[in-house]
Amino acid sequence: MCQKRAIFQPKQDSTTKSQENVTNLMSQQLDSHHQEFYSNKAYKTVTDALDIFKEDDLLSKPGEKFNYTTHGFTLLSAVLEKCANKNFELLLTEMLHELGMRNTSVDTKQNIVGNRAKYYLRNKSHRLENVPEVDNSNKWAGGGMISNVQDLLTFANTIHQSTAYSSPLPFLRKETMEKLWKSETKMSNTNPSALDIYYYGLGWVKVEELNPVGGVSPSKTRGYWFHTGAAVGASSILLIKPTSKTAENGFAEGVCVAILVNLQDAGSGKVTLALNIAEMFENECSL
Repeated sequence: MCQKRAIFQPKQDSTTKSQENVTNLMSQQLDSHHQEFYSNKAYKTVTDALDIFKEDDLLSKPGEKFNYTTHGFTLLSAVLEKCANKNFELLLTEMLHELGMRNTSVDTKQNIVGNRAKYYLRNKSHRLENVPEVDNSNKWAGGGMISNVQDLLTFANTIHQSTAYSSPLPFLRKETMEKLWKSETKMSNTNPSALDIYYYGLGWVKVEELNPVGGVSPSKTRGYWFHTGAAVGASSILLIKPTSKTAENGFAEGVCVAILVNLQDAGSGKVTLALNIAEMFENECSL
């Protein structure tokens, strides 16, 4: 746990060690457990939410192997608060306002959200049931926001254009995107028959581009980046599938797909579905 506490107490002279620890958090190489999935306890601040796991032992040494973490992003949000001297909710609101994402915010039980979906799960008899009430203030940064597909596509396109566009300035620098998408951590593949190898970057899962083979559709060989989501009563995926070229106007070309389902554990086919949708739009754009 010393590594975690060192991150949360940044000094004025930032060291390479602390930067490495932040990288480990973003690449899912530090964490403990997920026992708070159904937590209904409200936390007033991000710092208060650290109490859930700050005394836990690490599952592995930082940077040694992949362990998926939600709490790691709670810790990252605390780091952001320290560095910016603003609370995380305000930092998020400022960014969302800049991007025009008006339907995205942290999820609080007190707020009334218009047209909010109801959330369901399937019981052992495969019948739909309402999910229990939860409070997501323990994991706002890692799994406690609400949004819609329009806002998610705005975000995905903003990220995608940051890989190529130069004027006006993109939201993120191209060099920053190269770091975010530089995926070196190999994830364990639970499906032995799957041919794709997943790598984890900084908050993004990457499937590498395959070597092109004559006679094979390029759309099936290009790499892509994505992240799935699993919450109480909801499942999701956001996928970015770039093409191998840049448009004449400087825009990055490709397809972004957002899928939201108001059902818990909606199945393991989200990536395949998103890829199928991306391929349909790729084919239509190439006509």
